[in-house]
Amino acid sequence: THLGPLELKAVRGYLSKQGYESTGTPGCYNPSTRQWTAGVLIVWKGGMYEGGTGREHLAGRVVSVGLKAQDGSAFELVGAYMPVRSSDSATITEAWNIAEGLVLGAGHVVLAGDLNAELKAAIQRARRAGRERIETLADRRLQDFVDGDANMVALPASKRTYRDKSEIDHWLAGEGVA
Repeated sequence: THLGPLELKAVRGYLSKQGYESTGTPGCYNPSTRQWTAGVLIVWKGGMYEGGTGREHLAGRVVSVGLKAQDGSAFELVGAYMPVRSSDSATITEAWNIAEGLVLGAGHVVLAGDLNAELKAAIQRARRAGRERIETLADRRLQDFVDGDANMVALPASKRTYRDKSEIDHWLAGEGVA
């Protein structure tokens, strides 16, 4: 969201007046640039879904909320703004380990957001189109969510989502939701 705490509170207040519920985590302030970076906001339509209490798992990066639809079906929605691929490996690993802990074995879970990583298929498409791509740690961690123990389904991206260059925004659904 790139919002500070006061801005996030104001946006959530506005959304509430429009009939939406929300949860989130403010971004992190960078004193050298004097800007807010990261931040996550999950929004759902009040009345369509009943939301539980949102939980912040990693400041500015990972939040979740349990949602229950009118038909009684329920799932956990995890919203993430993952570190950029050029971040140090410890920063990337911490964020992805937290997300992994939230989805492994959960079944009825959706992981969504700016994951700052591409699936193998997107990297291959970029290479075929003549755009240079080097697979990163973040890319491998994302692919593990699809191929590994989390066994999540990646909803297909219809286009590149970052500056028309890469597919880094994703919706991944657990077996119980897909």
